[in-house]
Amino acid sequence: MAAENVVKAGDVMTKDIIYIDGGATVKEAVKKMNIKRVYSLIVNARNVDDAFGIVTRKDIVSKIVAQGKDPKAVKVHEIMTK
Repeated sequence: MAAENVVKAGDVMTKDIIYIDGGATVKEAVKKMNIKRVYSLIVNARNVDDAFGIVTRKDIVSKIVAQGKDPKAVKVHEIMTK
C-alpha cells in the first residue's frame, strides 16, 4: 500500500469534543447535537468521584423515543453510558 493512501485515525476523528452537563434534559441534548451536527456528546462528571459518560443518538432513540418517554422530563445522566 502506498504511503499517500494511508488514512490515520486522527484524520477522520472529530476534532472538537462537545460536552453536556448530566443534569441537562434529553431535549437539550438533542438540540445541541443538531446545532453542532454530531451524533454523540460527552457528559461531564457530576463530581470528582464520578466518571464521564457519553450519550448518543442511539441512546435517545432506544431509551426515550422507543419507550414513549418525554425528552423534556428525562435527564441526560439517566440514559448515558459511563
